[in-house]
Amino acid sequence: MDIVIKLNNKVKSAVRLIAFPASDEVAESRRRKARKELKMTPSADYLELQGWFIYLTTIGKETAEPKKIFALYKLRWRIEIIFKSWKSNMAFDRVHNVSKIQLWVILWSRFIMIIICTQIIYTPCRLVIKANLNKDLSLLKVTHYLIKHPEKITGILRELQSDPNKLGVISTTMAKYCSYEKRKKRSNYQEDLRTIYS
Repeated sequence: MDIVIKLNNKVKSAVRLIAFPASDEVAESRRRKARKELKMTPSADYLELQGWFIYLTTIGKETAEPKKIFALYKLRWRIEIIFKSWKSNMAFDRVHNVSKIQLWVILWSRFIMIIICTQIIYTPCRLVIKANLNKDLSLLKVTHYLIKHPEKITGILRELQSDPNKLGVISTTMAKYCSYEKRKKRSNYQEDLRTIYS
């Protein structure tokens, strides 16, 4: 389905509604989750909607066909992964009752750690691992690995500084434990990114 509808706001904004049927496997997984998480029994209509991907967008038909919208949304999911990485690995969901100054110190130290993990380590390591081993590095796994093994950070930085195009011992280990698994049914973020820009 690819139609233009009007929103129920004051100006009756026109938006594009795009809907794709989900696979039986995805639909059933969503229905199981809905039955488990909702406090009341889901209606038949609600369960039927679990079998669809539904998007509202202001991107016109002349700009992007439905498959492109679907691909773009998959890339947008990266934002959720980044937030999940922050919450799960950087303990942003666990800030104690502290003074304003202590809170600033905690938050700034976590933001500095995010920059170190994502920009200074993940980004260059992703490129060198892809070039040497043809593996795609997972941001979520790298962040988890570095938080669990903070002693590896200085070693990785030394390896990158000595030769940014060569795999070192620690970056090879990171490639082993922090790369995406090869999946036939689902692509990973790096594969999706290459597809949409090809």
